[in-house]
Amino acid sequence: MLLVIACSGPGAAEAIARAWLVGYAVLAGTVVGVVATAMIRKWLGSRFRSPGTLLGLVFVLAHPGFWCLPIGGDCGGARMSLSAAWGGLSLVYVLGASLSALVASRR
Repeated sequence: MLLVIACSGPGAAEAIARAWLVGYAVLAGTVVGVVATAMIRKWLGSRFRSPGTLLGLVFVLAHPGFWCLPIGGDCGGARMSLSAAWGGLSLVYVLGASLSALVASRR
């Protein structure tokens, strides 16, 4: 037996569009945060190719906005949830990397 789950019905197109928008908005926020962190770290004297800066690149390239499509059966619920969780992790990274560069520059 094959079970097929599809996003259909009234409001499905709006839900899918909202999931695309949220996914790309959080991705854009992640990119801005990582670029700002790299610039802050460079300004404070950290090497640009330090592990902290390269970790930011991983946060951008592995973002669910790239690989989690909202056209499945949940109408983009997974994309929005994963993007929000990834955005939270990215925020923790941005704050931690910026603070560690600031502490290292004060020594």
